[in-house]
Amino acid sequence: MKLTGSIFKHPMEFNQVMISGDVIQIHNTDNTGYGFMQQYRSPETEKGEISFVLNKKNYSLLGNLQEFDLKIQGDVISVEAKGFKAKFSDMKDVALNQPDTTDMQSLSVDYKDIYTGRGFAGAPDNARMNLDGATIRKEGIIMMDSKRMYFKSIPDKNRPEINIPIDAFKRLGNENYVIKTNGRSAVFINGGHAYYTPLINSLVPMVNPPKADVIFEVEKGEVLKCLKMLKSYTDTVLIEVENGVMTLSATVEANEVKLNVPIKAVNLKKILVSCSIDNLSALLNITEKEAVRVNAMSKALFVQNESVTALAMLMTCKGMEVTGNE
Repeated sequence: MKLTGSIFKHPMEFNQVMISGDVIQIHNTDNTGYGFMQQYRSPETEKGEISFVLNKKNYSLLGNLQEFDLKIQGDVISVEAKGFKAKFSDMKDVALNQPDTTDMQSLSVDYKDIYTGRGFAGAPDNARMNLDGATIRKEGIIMMDSKRMYFKSIPDKNRPEINIPIDAFKRLGNENYVIKTNGRSAVFINGGHAYYTPLINSLVPMVNPPKADVIFEVEKGEVLKCLKMLKSYTDTVLIEVENGVMTLSATVEANEVKLNVPIKAVNLKKILVSCSIDNLSALLNITEKEAVRVNAMSKALFVQNESVTALAMLMTCKGMEVTGNE
């Protein structure tokens, strides 16, 4: 039977290939609740019906080939391609578990909104596993790690509430998926392809929208350009704002760099805070607008863009101050 290596994707511990006529079905799983299911149609596939299971190494090897011939005799899988010959053991006695989707319902959220939140607040937190995921609540999507928080308001009182592991978004990337769940697992579906994952038992609690002590507006491009310069020097920036000017500075041993950027004060007397350059850059990039309104309070900076709130934690620094107009 002639096959093409390009369809052999997502190698996992066990990889089942089932071919019937011109339909090819592939199931990749580690049998602990995670897996991919894919279906292809190949008019050029020879008529026949075969099924086999490969381990991760052998399956990955087939994925690196172009077109190849595959034959099965007993428990032996023979593969031939130009300049290539191999024999693999068929792991057909392994029972692979598939999720039951009959009782699942769709989530009324856009996968890309979750993926955006994961990009902003998706650092793994092994100390608090409930933070290591995307919590979907009736109010919307909430994601947080020890340094950042992302919330998108999408109210739906009938929505099931679940917590999806961050690992799902690492595997899926930024595509369009319909998400279904039964409260125990979730399935992400895109045409003839699906990924399934178990869920985190605990939910991230809802938080009240933050209130700003200070509000000011910056030109995103100017600030990001300054942060890029400082990033080659240090990971942390000292932010001082007063009299319509924001000073971004970094001190390393006896060396000091200062950059000035004009700002528009909305409710601002003085700011003196320290922040991770990565956190501040990510915060500004949460919106596509050039003019970004930054909100500050004693422990964090945050940006609100329509229905999205993104928050980045501040660091403690000497003389720290966040003061609005009296």
